[in-house]
Amino acid sequence: MMSPLDLDAIRFPGQQSDERVCLFLRRYWVSFLLSLFVVVLMVILPIIMLGFFGLLNFHLQDLLITLFKGIDSNYPEIRAKQMEVFMFSAYYFFVASYFLILWMDYYFDITIVTNERLIDIQQSGLFNRSVSELYLQQIQDVSGKQKGFMQNVFNYGDVLIQTAGEKTLFVVDHVYNCYQVARQVIDLQEALFEKNRNTDDAVKIE
Repeated sequence: MMSPLDLDAIRFPGQQSDERVCLFLRRYWVSFLLSLFVVVLMVILPIIMLGFFGLLNFHLQDLLITLFKGIDSNYPEIRAKQMEVFMFSAYYFFVASYFLILWMDYYFDITIVTNERLIDIQQSGLFNRSVSELYLQQIQDVSGKQKGFMQNVFNYGDVLIQTAGEKTLFVVDHVYNCYQVARQVIDLQEALFEKNRNTDDAVKIE
């Protein structure tokens, strides 16, 4: 997603007093559609399977009743119904947990670009998060890259940042209008170099 309108309201830990947020990037919502499709498929899959096996005159509850009768359980019909409810509840709890993890990975993966640096926040699962920083002076090259039908139609892609540091390639994944974002990062770097150049000139004059 591109930057929100009120960038001045965004604050993050470690922000300097003269540091302002210029871009607030999140993965474009279209890139989340595939994950959402998988979750929807997982939700309806048991219903489809029950309908299919019903056409074959195969019923899960009958199988469970037979199982409980085989182990001499009291009230096998009730036990079978309880087991069926437990199995479906456990399955849909798993699906809900899986969706929550996917959503958190999508929503909390954030890249903040300021007038001095780039902060990349990556959420991994429920409890793991990594934060990487890259100063604009370290950037050697910035480019956008779109691949595949979806990225070209919906105008999103990756921003590839080549650096001189240990991490030679810094990638911002699936952002809207990646070419414009790459251009803005270059403009911010050039503005920072110009600011530093003017400061150095002022110091020499003094």
